[in-house]
Amino acid sequence: MKKFILIFFALFICKAYSQTWVTIPDTNFVNYLQSNIPQAMNGNQMDISSPWVTSYMDTIYLGTGNITDLTGIQYFTSLRLLNCNYNDLTWLPSLPNSIKILACGMNQLTSLPELPDSLISLYCIQNNLTSLPPLPNTITVLYCNQNNLTSLPALPYSLKWLLCYDNLLTELPTFSGLTHLECQNNLLTSLPALNSSLTYLNCNNNFIAELPPLPQLDRLYCSTNNISCFPEFPSSIWSGYYDSHHVMVYSLYIWGNPFDCMPNHLPGIMSPDLLSYPLCAEGNANGCSVVSDIEENRTSSQNLFELTMVQNKAVIQASAAANLILYNTMGSVQLSSTINKGKQEIDFSNLTSGMYIVTIISNEKIYCEKIVIEH
Repeated sequence: MKKFILIFFALFICKAYSQTWVTIPDTNFVNYLQSNIPQAMNGNQMDISSPWVTSYMDTIYLGTGNITDLTGIQYFTSLRLLNCNYNDLTWLPSLPNSIKILACGMNQLTSLPELPDSLISLYCIQNNLTSLPPLPNTITVLYCNQNNLTSLPALPYSLKWLLCYDNLLTELPTFSGLTHLECQNNLLTSLPALNSSLTYLNCNNNFIAELPPLPQLDRLYCSTNNISCFPEFPSSIWSGYYDSHHVMVYSLYIWGNPFDCMPNHLPGIMSPDLLSYPLCAEGNANGCSVVSDIEENRTSSQNLFELTMVQNKAVIQASAAANLILYNTMGSVQLSSTINKGKQEIDFSNLTSGMYIVTIISNEKIYCEKIVIEH
């Protein structure tokens, strides 16, 4: 009996010495760990040698947990998915190299640590990031929209989806493998060469003066830029369809640019008002009219119409009858109306707050104006 007690005591001592305890400082993170791996917890102490830490936990979901400190996450060496969206994080500790999916959006992060070599998807939207660390060559999806990014790191060929809208980007790095790009609402003045696999491009609301040649896109949104001359539109763009509100949705939106002709017509794909534009003449880049003609057209359209916003109502002084179309920043038609010669009001107060584009067309003249609805 005495021998048995000695053996049991020796085993207990060995087990105790084999355990390695670390302090988890965040109370809310402690509560999560105590609920999910109580075998590895003792108060706010975690046994990082426990198989519950090193082997069994491959997914951690911490959404809306009010967590401010993830110290301890680095010890979960088999972790494949970490979701810490909707917390109060301002920084992240070093991450396990096993992570393939990292979702850390809707926090207050100002930077990210070195990214795992095996990372496939990174979702870091709605933070305060001003830059990103180098991207691993395994990443396929990057959502970094709605931050304060002024630049992006090199984009590996593995990257297929890039959403970087609502930042402060002045340029994009070159890319060669993208299929989906959303870079609207930045400060871009140009785009890099577009790879042949790209099928979706949204660059609305930038300062782009010229588009590169277009691949076989399904959808193209480049409204509200400074483009006066378009490259040829690919016939691969999807035709329009009616949404649940019976409003026609087109897959090609270019309004809010100073153009006066089309490089080619795409019936069934272009809206009727775009089809009414003449084909561009030869003799200039992309076959567009000469710049002086564009300026003359723009000036004459400004002389035809005058628009003033008064309490979410458009007061329009028109020198000729015309058609008015109102677009949102995604290029969807919000209102279509006929205006008569003279002074008239159009009430936009039923629209949600935000920026819109008023387009008035009369006898091949176009007038575009950005307006803001505020409630």
